Amino acid sequence: MTVRLASQVLSSTVANALEHIYGAEVSETTRFIRLMDKWFDIMNIKNLDEHRVKRKSNLKPFESVQDERFEWLENEFLQYFVRWKEMVEERENFSKSEQSNMLLSYQTLQGLELTTKSVICCVKFMLKYWGLF
Repeated sequence: MTVRLASQVLSSTVANALEHIYGAEVSETTRFIRLMDKWFDIMNIKNLDEHRVKRKSNLKPFESVQDERFEWLENEFLQYFVRWKEMVEERENFSKSEQSNMLLSYQTLQGLELTTKSVICCVKFMLKYWGLF
């Protein structure tokens, strides 16, 4: 799957449609989709005006090391996957193989964590270097 297609599937539009059709029955699925949509937006900031054109505040360029999106990435986004794994591991009626099928792959989780932490460090470094903090 290409990133472009993944970002279309994991979008707030899809989450809204699922909520509209299935309601609370898919609340965890829509929560995951909304998290990924926000993550894609934060990771794909391309220019200074896109956030205005698309009316999506998460596309706004970073201007401060105090930006609340850094905290969201570390304390909500990454912790979501930690809690997910903990909840699956608490399900003792399942084998390790069955439990692993209830999670994203190890490589995907590692990639999300590495990418997220790297972007946070790089952006904060650049903001400090250019005196934009």
